[in-house]
Amino acid sequence: MNGEAEAIEQKKAPQKTVKVVKFNTEMKAVWVSFLDFQNLGLTNVREKTFKKNAEIMVKDAKRNGINTIFFHVRAFDDAAYKSKVFRAMRYLKTNASYAKPATSSFSYDPLKLVAEAAHKHGVQLHAWLNPYRVGYDYFLSPKSEYSTNRIIKAVNEILTYKVDGIHFDDYFYHAKKGYYRLNSKKQYSVNPATAKKDYSPSSINKRRYVNKLIRRVNKTTQGKALFSVSPAGNVDNCMNSGVDLTTWLSNDGYVDMIMPQIYWTDNWGASGRVKMFSSRLGQFMRKNKKKIPMVIGLALYRSGERGLGDKGWSMRGSNISGQIKSIRRHGLGGYCLFRFNNLYQGRCKKEVKNMRKISKYKKLITKISFKRR
Repeated sequence: MNGEAEAIEQKKAPQKTVKVVKFNTEMKAVWVSFLDFQNLGLTNVREKTFKKNAEIMVKDAKRNGINTIFFHVRAFDDAAYKSKVFRAMRYLKTNASYAKPATSSFSYDPLKLVAEAAHKHGVQLHAWLNPYRVGYDYFLSPKSEYSTNRIIKAVNEILTYKVDGIHFDDYFYHAKKGYYRLNSKKQYSVNPATAKKDYSPSSINKRRYVNKLIRRVNKTTQGKALFSVSPAGNVDNCMNSGVDLTTWLSNDGYVDMIMPQIYWTDNWGASGRVKMFSSRLGQFMRKNKKKIPMVIGLALYRSGERGLGDKGWSMRGSNISGQIKSIRRHGLGGYCLFRFNNLYQGRCKKEVKNMRKISKYKKLITKISFKRR
């Protein structure tokens, strides 16, 4: 839509097509979280107002050098679109309930309007999902086949929209109390909180269960959208919580793009001398045996903060721009900022100003391509 990726279909063998996608420009992205919706004027508003505010959001993103938006469409087993199965997202429609699907709650389709606004202005739109999360205490159990089917049903609904990608956050095994085990197809359209509860399995089984979902989503999005996952920035923690980076970054058929959240500066720790950002970036690059396209999540929201054990955020206002330069030196695919509202937060002002000075950079040092089978 905006030249971000070029797709070419090639016949490799009878009845088998390989999709080759080449990134011709740097991905300069931002996450638009459900936490941003109210400040953006997207909550409990009429269609005309929503459409106007969605366009303002896209224009503001573009003014800050952004060419890709990751828009939260599924945060808590809900839908930011007119789903026939799942309830409306309460951060868009505060009176939404499990008693009726989103198609009955929304008088217009939020995702459709956001996609139209993005593409009108040459900005890519990726649909962002927290696949398993129902609430902070309980998640869907990745062990359950019906949990997987429930998520695939949501992905298929979203793929009927003009989205450029399907994007998962890394909340797989992060429930505070436990996991709902769905055991009936009838539970596609009911509150999963009524299901039986599972508890956390071993790290090996966590990865095995999540991998089944990741492979199915990759297959489901084949030829339709880019599939990406954004894991936390600690490789060991990822492996212990169901994010099988070793497998995903060494084999075809899992993710099209990886977006690690490297949310530290190079002045981490009590001494302020630990180069944490560079260290974690290096870990992910070494882990990436298949050279899967990599875009780095950056912590704009931490700008100017003190007392985090990371002195860099309070020492200077050029952490983000410096990290972007590092990403470019390594020939990676780009960056994604967390999150949209921080573009206008006072303590983030210096970081945003310095970032905008270098936002016109367009060409990649190393052209990235990958195959999807």
